Amino acid sequence: MIKMLGKRPAVEDPRTLKLNEILRLEKLPEIPAEFSCTEEATGFPLRMYRNDRWGDCVIAARANHTVLFEFREEACILDIADTDVLNEYWKEQGGGTCWNKRPDNGLVMLYSMRDWRTGWKACGKKYSSYAFGQISSGDEDSIKAAVYLLGGVQVGLNLPITASGQFEAGEPWEVVSTSGDGRPGSWGGHAVWLSSYHL
Repeated sequence: MIKMLGKRPAVEDPRTLKLNEILRLEKLPEIPAEFSCTEEATGFPLRMYRNDRWGDCVIAARANHTVLFEFREEACILDIADTDVLNEYWKEQGGGTCWNKRPDNGLVMLYSMRDWRTGWKACGKKYSSYAFGQISSGDEDSIKAAVYLLGGVQVGLNLPITASGQFEAGEPWEVVSTSGDGRPGSWGGHAVWLSSYHL
């Protein structure tokens, strides 16, 4: 049986900031052709946060993003525990913090981003985000600018069943078909923290 993923179907809200509108208003530095947030620190600790077992990908992406924010702002690397991520995951599902006894239903990214603004607890401290915005999936220039200027982008993917086999084989996710097992979303939704881009 194929394990389902943890990003629930997208919810749109017209009040969400649109990054491309903000970028047009600002005088931006030149955006490099290639960039990786994880090269800022030797051994930057990208972590799975038990997302290989639970559908906590939305909070795992947040945790990695939080680690980078703190590295940039405070020059320290947080050691966020798996239990911090799982506790927030279950809390946002309305299930408390007993992570090994709760259902694993995934999260809506928009609702989770709203919750992040009020703060989440990790490493014994509360961390919050001031704002979030939306980028159109085909707007590569805005995606690159956000990765470079904002320390990455959290993206939602609608993965096909074929991606499950690629993952199990240690291969990159690639489109092999758009029908049958290749149909987008047939495996489920997955959230990732996009921390680099290359030519």
